[in-house]
Amino acid sequence: MQLGLNRQALKESIGDTILATLINFPLIWALNYLTMVVFLFGPFGVSITNTFILFWIAVTRKYYVRIYFDKKNTKKALTKAKKAV
Repeated sequence: MQLGLNRQALKESIGDTILATLINFPLIWALNYLTMVVFLFGPFGVSITNTFILFWIAVTRKYYVRIYFDKKNTKKALTKAKKAV
């Protein structure tokens, strides 16, 4: 078992986390405002609403990040294969 650092996985993880932060911070602020001030939900309602919406946004975001990096890695592998021939 190799204990080295997988740089591609690290780069993907950092990129995804930065993207998530940029999306989630304003989204959570808006959701909290809507649920607490406009709809007057209690703590349980706010938690359920935030969890439900953030879950689906995270799944969608993660899907597109994986597709992006898969395409990028496939292109890189094809370029290396062409150079090796």
